[in-house]
Amino acid sequence: MAKTARQVRHTGPPAWLWPALLLAGLLAYLPAIDGPFIFDDLTVESLHPDASPPLRNLVTSSRPLFYLSLWLDRQLFGLSPLPMHVINIVLHLLNACLMMAVLKRLAGLARLDEAKRGWLALAGAGIFLLHPALSEGVSYIVSRSEVLSLFFGLAALLVFLSAETIGAGRAAAVLVLFALAAMSKEHSFAFIPLMFLSALWFGETPLKGLKSKALVFVPLVVGGVLGAAYVFKAVGLQATAGFGVEGATPLTYLATQCQVIWRYVLMFVLPWGMNIDHGVAYSKSFLEALPAAGAVALLVASFAAIKYRRVFPLAGFGWLAFLILLAPTSSVIPIADAMTDRRLYLSSLGLLLIVLEWLSRQPIPSLKTSAGCAAVLLVLATLTWNRNHDYTSAERLWRASIAENPSNARAHFQLAHALYSGGGCAESSNEYQQAYRLGQQGADLLVDWALALDCAGQPEAAAGKLKEALEKSPRSFHARSTLGMVYGKQGRLEEALAELNQAIELNRGFGMTWTYRGNVLFMMGRREEAASDFKQALAINPDDPAAQKGLAATMSR
Repeated sequence: MAKTARQVRHTGPPAWLWPALLLAGLLAYLPAIDGPFIFDDLTVESLHPDASPPLRNLVTSSRPLFYLSLWLDRQLFGLSPLPMHVINIVLHLLNACLMMAVLKRLAGLARLDEAKRGWLALAGAGIFLLHPALSEGVSYIVSRSEVLSLFFGLAALLVFLSAETIGAGRAAAVLVLFALAAMSKEHSFAFIPLMFLSALWFGETPLKGLKSKALVFVPLVVGGVLGAAYVFKAVGLQATAGFGVEGATPLTYLATQCQVIWRYVLMFVLPWGMNIDHGVAYSKSFLEALPAAGAVALLVASFAAIKYRRVFPLAGFGWLAFLILLAPTSSVIPIADAMTDRRLYLSSLGLLLIVLEWLSRQPIPSLKTSAGCAAVLLVLATLTWNRNHDYTSAERLWRASIAENPSNARAHFQLAHALYSGGGCAESSNEYQQAYRLGQQGADLLVDWALALDCAGQPEAAAGKLKEALEKSPRSFHARSTLGMVYGKQGRLEEALAELNQAIELNRGFGMTWTYRGNVLFMMGRREEAASDFKQALAINPDDPAAQKGLAATMSR
């Protein structure tokens, strides 16, 4: 018997379509699954090969759940990045499922056509699943904080939105899930104003919307104020964030973000220009053209979202949600990196709602609309597949970064480090030179540059860079230790020993200095002293192969 027009109109997406999209998402991220640790991965104490932080330190940190998850990975799998990538991808797939449920619920609260809600939620979740601009939030191991916090944040939001009136049990569930999100990353506090906005926006009346969910709002506000105070204090003590960031004030950072926010929007609409390190320079004031134009555009868009909220309920809410979810990192608290792709991972919820508003005005389901959505998802999946190839090696990732912004000194520095680690010493030296020319001229860069020059067979040039480093930082034990090593390889043993002795006086805990001095003492025929130094090096780092080899040589006939 043929279906009636009404039956066809109310048919939701076929059951196989969402599993097929999840499979496409898995395939799109597969290239990065065996990628190495990159950039900040090994600066996290839980993953640092030479560190074994006590559990107490992790539990009392600002992101205990995030750090504990990486610590648990290390206990189970060692320092293998593959299982960590797998867990990130699985969390991303779960987030896509939660995103679909949240989008469907918000479409219902906006009173969009009931027959379309399933299709709209599927399309929005598919974009979230396959959008290449979200790759950094998944394929960068330390972005576990992003996928983990969004998982619990979306779960809390879904429980919150799923009932008009919240009782004690549901309120407790929301609070527990929100607490887990906040323990994964501090930006999760943005879910508090987002929940307030949803109650005001979709409630029968603003007052009724707030009263019906008072059981969750009261503890959220109290906890949010205390949490925000803690985060504000913690951020202020960090080198990469807070009001101590060099060259930044709350006003200049806000001016910068008024143009960066539009770059996020553009990157979402036209998925191009992703970068592990955008290297965005701070604006000096709102008197500059781009910050001023960006600020005016933000105000106009926000005013329009509120004024036309009844005409475009989902889009208006989505725009304000986007700004709210970006606020912890993109407002007035200066952060060293003015723009990072991973900040779209949380805030994309708002932009997806704007897409759903537009799609709701199209004939759904129809061949034309379905074909258009399928084509968009296919393009996104292809771009995500390509983007994830960049995460297969540090060298490839930094080459891609430089292709997007050739004037970024830090990207050249990181590429140089990757090349040196891979044995490309001469090319590494060239990249260090580029980074130096572009303004990164600290002692650390000069030491690394010297190591690349020495590796490339240019010891005199290496010594020159190390002397320059010592002029900038006379107490740099690393520079003195490396200079001693270079002198030792040149046969300038007395000069080498003098530099290494000074390096040990500056820092007795740097194992390589003991290894270098052991080698010099061995070449001078002072085998017992050399053996003692090698043993000291192994006491600091038992896995030092150079010290192991040196000690074995002193013991041989």
